[in-house]
Amino acid sequence: LPCVRLALVTLTCAAGPSWDRNTLHTGPCTCPAVQVESGIQETISGLSEALNSLQSKLVELSGSEGQLAARLEKRRAELERAEKRLATLAGVRPAYMDEFEALQGQLQVLWLHYLERFRNLQYLEAQLEGYHKAEQDAADAAERRRKKMQKQLAEEELRILRGEAAVDETRLGAASRATNGD
Repeated sequence: LPCVRLALVTLTCAAGPSWDRNTLHTGPCTCPAVQVESGIQETISGLSEALNSLQSKLVELSGSEGQLAARLEKRRAELERAEKRLATLAGVRPAYMDEFEALQGQLQVLWLHYLERFRNLQYLEAQLEGYHKAEQDAADAAERRRKKMQKQLAEEELRILRGEAAVDETRLGAASRATNGD
């Protein structure tokens, strides 16, 4: 805070030619000099209170600054210890790491075998499905031929029974042998 200086000047008042502030007046003085001096005194007391308040805040802030500096230093020390520990741990190889790498290599080999067998199984299942489909198609075709032949024989038998066609003995023997499975 800037230093405030007051120069006390001997003021002249209506009460006398050389008025001193220690002089006692018998009545209220209404002269401007007294009003100015009382205003200055009030300002001085207000400024001194503000100065005291600011000084107490400054003391509090200094204490807080010290505490924060101590906490900051403590955190820096913790960080430094943690960084050293991390560097130490990063350089250390765990005891089980060799075994882990060996098992990882074995796992890779087993995975390749599994993939090969899986692909082979998928291929063989697709081949088997194709074989079953071809077999089913052949069975369906044989069934259709059998039904067509049965239908033709039934129609021919009806024609023979109606008398529309003559009986062909050679064809009847071949048809009955095909139906009976001879």
